[in-house]
Amino acid sequence: MFAQLVAEHKHRLGPDHHDTMLALHYHARALGEAGRHLEAASVMAELVRRSQHALGADDRGALLIRHDHACYLARGGRPQEGAQLLRTVLADRSRVLGPDDPDTLSARNNYACYLGETGQYKEAVRLLEEVLRDRLRVLGVDHPRSMNTRRHHARFLGRSGDPARAAHLLAELVEDSTRLLGPDHPDTLFARRDHARFVGDTGDHDRAAELLSKVVVDSSRAAGGEHPDLTLVSRRYHAMNVAASGDSAAAIVLLDMLRQDSVQLCGNDNIDTLLARREHALQLAEAGDRDLAIVLIRQLAVDCERVLGADHPDTQGVAALLDAWRY
Repeated sequence: MFAQLVAEHKHRLGPDHHDTMLALHYHARALGEAGRHLEAASVMAELVRRSQHALGADDRGALLIRHDHACYLARGGRPQEGAQLLRTVLADRSRVLGPDDPDTLSARNNYACYLGETGQYKEAVRLLEEVLRDRLRVLGVDHPRSMNTRRHHARFLGRSGDPARAAHLLAELVEDSTRLLGPDHPDTLFARRDHARFVGDTGDHDRAAELLSKVVVDSSRAAGGEHPDLTLVSRRYHAMNVAASGDSAAAIVLLDMLRQDSVQLCGNDNIDTLLARREHALQLAEAGDRDLAIVLIRQLAVDCERVLGADHPDTQGVAALLDAWRY
């Protein structure tokens, strides 16, 4: 719908008209919400060029467009590039808007998160602690953005090697988010998903699988079964914990269904599709079908290098897996 609207506006109003740029932004956001992050980034890249000319580099709207472009790149599996762009957006927002402006704090939060996605977990934790301190001071403890930073801080604590602490912090966040936003709010469901994930990382896979099965049901009801960043990721975490609990056959079925749904909804090159394919192949190998797993991983290695680049941690992990299975 938005693609057609963009084409009509470009023809009728011109590419630099405010309404045309607004339609481009809506189009990018619709693509992002569908999990098609790199397509959204491509649309935003066009909008970045046009906004610089039409609005000026220091306009708040132009800064927002640059911010969103960087975030879509990072969500699409290019976190290093996204973090580099966000660093420049952060510097410009700090200069133009001031260090305590909510948009500046958002850039700091997202820069820390995507730096973490490159594997710099401890640095992400440090930066998010600073962002949380300032968001609490500026916005207050009950503000949704403050709670968002609490979630990401806990996530990277868990990924840096302290899943028990992460699970504890996320359990507290689930209580606060449920009280303030309600049980069906996406932020509450994200907190529940991440809490369950780190419960599993402590070794309690049965409990994690139970929690995640409920998150899948509730997120499907509240956000839709096709929500890429919530429901589909929750399904992957659920299947992984089912496998770790010892039911490899059930996990294979769950992951194969997830792989098919993710390809259909988000495309073959979506980062979460790639991760679902990896987990599916891993479980096939665990179940004894090493030959089929190698075929799947070989194709996945090609796709990861094409989409993510040779230096991406997930590309390197898949390549290492393929090397290990060859012998």
